[in-house]
Amino acid sequence: MSTVTVFEKRDVTRDYGLAGVEAIIEHPTAGRLLIADGFGGTDSLAGGAVRWRHGLACRLWPDDTFDVLDQPWNAGTSLADAVTAGHDNDRPVLDWSGRTIASVAAIAGL
Repeated sequence: MSTVTVFEKRDVTRDYGLAGVEAIIEHPTAGRLLIADGFGGTDSLAGGAVRWRHGLACRLWPDDTFDVLDQPWNAGTSLADAVTAGHDNDRPVLDWSGRTIASVAAIAGL
């Protein structure tokens, strides 16, 4: 895989107050994406933790930024929350494995 460019990155709080990361990246074949780590692993020997392999990747529009994603989607939900929940058909959650998400995050230096 060639270079993945990070446009924006921000720290977020995940389940149980654990630190997490969201990033808007440009992927060489998938285009502009939001990738986020996530909490998981409570049913494994590794234990519950925030990891990229528990995260997700969502396709974005070419000009999307965190300022755009933080705008209201409706009265009670931000666009970012709608996108990551799979409610925005124009910005779908990709069917990527946790291994793929973790690999892209590593290539991006996240």
